[in-house]
Amino acid sequence: MHELSIAQSIIKLLEKECKKNKVKSLKKVMLKVGALKAVLPEALDSAFIHASKGTFAEDALLKLIQVPIVIKCKTCGKEYSYGNSSELITSCKKCKNSGTEIISGNELLIDFIEYD
Repeated sequence: MHELSIAQSIIKLLEKECKKNKVKSLKKVMLKVGALKAVLPEALDSAFIHASKGTFAEDALLKLIQVPIVIKCKTCGKEYSYGNSSELITSCKKCKNSGTEIISGNELLIDFIEYD
């Protein structure tokens, strides 16, 4: 369950920032999670609750924003959006070129925090 290690890393990052800014407790943490990260929202929420016990984030609400996968053809510039990696096709439907780049969907970042 990689969600627990993700939650623990998030708590460590938040703890560092909260100490630096003299924040005593968090109310809300918003994360952007790309579909390529294969994170199960329920599992991450549960892991966050477990990892935050006894910390400044113990009562914080974790909110996830799912970021879809978007690829762009390097030849014609056409962009395609996918909800998950099982739908992903890496060649362009328009020009049939296989040279594509990932525009989004690989994110795992703290978007914002709300605190007392």
